[in-house]
Amino acid sequence: LKTKFWFTGKWEKEEYNQSEWGPPCEPCHYNFCKKTTMELFGSGKKYDEIKYFGDGSNDLHPVMALSETDTVFPRKDFKLADLISNGENKIKADVCPWRDGSDILEVLQKWIWNFPTNLLNMEEEKKYCFLKQMLHTYKWQVCSS
Repeated sequence: LKTKFWFTGKWEKEEYNQSEWGPPCEPCHYNFCKKTTMELFGSGKKYDEIKYFGDGSNDLHPVMALSETDTVFPRKDFKLADLISNGENKIKADVCPWRDGSDILEVLQKWIWNFPTNLLNMEEEKKYCFLKQMLHTYKWQVCSS
């Protein structure tokens, strides 16, 4: 599934190719399966953890495939948050509900404070190497409905 984002804010989806991304799936309520898409996107790659953002019922299927090292960010007062909080679906990932960007920023700030305290005092080359390694280690996979 290919998309284009324009400076005007317009989003265009190209035609979905089932031979490339897999067949539709009932749990995702779309003509494609978000879980399969997530797995195909990550195929051959090693992620230490995945951060998944979602709000709809069609996000439950990929969220149930996340591991204990991953985090799901369900939007508060939306269907995905309800499906997670009702206890009927087994979710292994950490759950961090959010209402607006400040909720997410709070979680990110806690993560950032785990950086070495001497980061600001590092030589530029060492700082660059360290940050490059952190970005490689903590990849963020962002998905939305």
